[in-house]
Amino acid sequence: MTARRVSAPDGTPWVVRRRWIPHREGRGVTSRFRKHRERRRGSRDDGNRVLDGVELLDFSGDIEAVAIVVAIVVAIILLFLFGWPLLLLGIDLAWLLIVGIFGVIGRVVLRRPWRVEATSTDERREWFVQGFRAAGRRRDELARQFEHGLNPDGGSATLSG
Repeated sequence: MTARRVSAPDGTPWVVRRRWIPHREGRGVTSRFRKHRERRRGSRDDGNRVLDGVELLDFSGDIEAVAIVVAIVVAIILLFLFGWPLLLLGIDLAWLLIVGIFGVIGRVVLRRPWRVEATSTDERREWFVQGFRAAGRRRDELARQFEHGLNPDGGSATLSG
């Protein structure tokens, strides 16, 4: 899935690649998550109310009760530090396996076309080609055409500005 970076005779840089997952609005996954994260940061509380409602308990010097509370707190901290990440890792791996299986079925068995995409600083063009090898050949052919100053036809052009 190597991208071909070429420069047209007029100096315009083009990146021609074969895509597995389509872009939304010309933006990649990282920029979409970054924008979502920035939106969430703007609405976040300042965190001063973390200990509201927690009442301090008076154990009257009972060592066993203090030891039980410390053990419970340590167990909760360990569960939080190691339990949740392991659970989330398992969910991510299961999701990746399911999406991978359906992606392979869609691309190979159902012959879903590959998206060949050419992007410059102000333009993005797409071509749909059936077959992995055919999409690779089309990518190389488009890179050659852009490099020689030709205007490849057949792509749907969109501005990403």
